Amino acid sequence: MPIEALYLLALWAVVLLSLLVASRLLGVAVKVWFGVAVMAKSTDMLVRALRRLTSSLSWVPIRMLSAVTIVVFAVVMTVGIPLVRLDGLVFLVPSFISIIAQNINVVLQQVFGPPQDIGELVATGRYSPVVPIVPGLIPWGDLVYIAVSILIGVVVHELAHGYMALRYGIPVKSIGVFSGFLVINGAFVEPDEEKLKGASTSAQLSVFGAGVVSNVALALIVMGLGALLAGAGLFGAVILGTIEGSPAERAGLMPGDVVVRLEGCGIDTPIYNAGHFFQTLVVMVYGEACSPGDSVVVHVRRGGDVEPVEVVLGSREVDGRMYPYFGVRQEDVVSTELFRAYFWALNINVVLALLNAVPALPLDGGQFLMAVLRRRLGEKAALKVMMALTAAFWSALIISIAFTIGTGAYEFLGRIVR
Repeated sequence: MPIEALYLLALWAVVLLSLLVASRLLGVAVKVWFGVAVMAKSTDMLVRALRRLTSSLSWVPIRMLSAVTIVVFAVVMTVGIPLVRLDGLVFLVPSFISIIAQNINVVLQQVFGPPQDIGELVATGRYSPVVPIVPGLIPWGDLVYIAVSILIGVVVHELAHGYMALRYGIPVKSIGVFSGFLVINGAFVEPDEEKLKGASTSAQLSVFGAGVVSNVALALIVMGLGALLAGAGLFGAVILGTIEGSPAERAGLMPGDVVVRLEGCGIDTPIYNAGHFFQTLVVMVYGEACSPGDSVVVHVRRGGDVEPVEVVLGSREVDGRMYPYFGVRQEDVVSTELFRAYFWALNINVVLALLNAVPALPLDGGQFLMAVLRRRLGEKAALKVMMALTAAFWSALIISIAFTIGTGAYEFLGRIVR
């Protein structure tokens, strides 16, 4: 059993114990199923705590908050989320509808046209792997980071729904969380359905959109923290080993060294993770930036100090051509634990926002669009439109997941964060 699996078991035991203690001390109702699933629900203490939180934040103008929520939600649903990479490049993560539509287009091309290499499709962004969070499909070593990120993300998401409901005078009946062995995690805030349905359209849109906006805000906060950590040189690529007799070994690169910068052959760049390290090496070695005999200065963190290690590149023949030779295999380099925590905290909140903004029931986006269509078309016509959209989306999602698993595209997720 991987050591990460033992960490996950230990964390699950802590979660169960904490919830059982909460049931005794705080009056939270806790149900455990066969030791692998748990739900905690409060109709009293946590609801009162949410009311106090809402009261303390009542100074925020509700009209401005509502307008911002509706606009941001609409942008996430139709366009996506703009983010800034650690190197300062601004890019757009497209809406989940766009991602799934692009995936279905690839599936159709693979089935009815000449097949293309799935690795190349993933690497170039033309196909986005979509998989459930299951050990084996997701790297074991990342499950703890994923579980914690999801738990925090969904709790904040649901509290945002509850906060917005209370701001509009809609009572909240209960608050709860649930988890299936930290693999399937969720939370819920139960508003008074009759009061919510009878509220104004703007109130409904604000309540339905608040969760997505909270995840976008969390993603932006994590992104800012990541920039600070990267600027302080706390990310990087950890060397697990070098090839015996290689230039890297002769230069003195050792297991445990954390590469924070690569310099040489006209390239000088900070290193944020293992993938970035190898991308830079590929440019140096196969992109003809370097030649055999050139020097590459590898700045590594050892203990609390950063030291330069000069590697004089060797040479090796590939397909009858001589290339520079460094001497570190891809499987012998991993990202730092801090980077992996950052990576999943950022990406989980982005995915939670994008997925929940999809205009399909029972997701927030479906409820959001249903409120708009109900006002324009009436209840029956709106429901027909939503059922058609819902069937189309979930069918496309299932096809995308099946294709990801069937082609092995999920394996590239581990390489991205490694």
